[in-house]
Amino acid sequence: ANAVSAAAIDASARVAAAYGSEVETVIVRTGDIASTHDLPVRRIISARGSIAATAAEDALSFSARRQERETERAALRCGISWRHTTVEGDAFDRLAEMCQARGPWNIVGLTQTPSAGLGPIVSSVLANVSGATGVIAAPSRVEASRTRVCVVIEDMDRMPSMLRAAERLRRSTGDVSVLIAEQTRSAYDEL
Repeated sequence: ANAVSAAAIDASARVAAAYGSEVETVIVRTGDIASTHDLPVRRIISARGSIAATAAEDALSFSARRQERETERAALRCGISWRHTTVEGDAFDRLAEMCQARGPWNIVGLTQTPSAGLGPIVSSVLANVSGATGVIAAPSRVEASRTRVCVVIEDMDRMPSMLRAAERLRRSTGDVSVLIAEQTRSAYDEL
């Protein structure tokens, strides 16, 4: 239900194109839509005490359709196929099921723009979605002039393949940044 990041959708399509794959939007409905804090909700209580939350349903529907349109445009630009899926339940459970069904190499693109609260979400995706091998996060707008790719390294054996992937994804004027992710100074120095 977050605002759609066109840059994240564009990056997801470029990753899919670099690997000859496809892109898929996934809308996960998690239950009572009126209780979400990300959507404008107008609560109307009738004389009988029932609550209407049609504004929230409309907002989710509009957001989902916008995400689908942005994905289709990005896929067409990259020459890849796309699909749209709506599921219900826990987001991590549904994503894990879908990743298992689609194959062993899946990258989850988040439409939420990077912020201080994004780190735990990325950690949760990588820890709880088996079959997810990476996460894409991007700003709200696509930068026309250059593209930055950041590679987070936790395992030296995977670094060469991750750098090759980053080179595939960057545009000719883009940069590749490497972030070493270790919890202790000695582990960081060793890596």
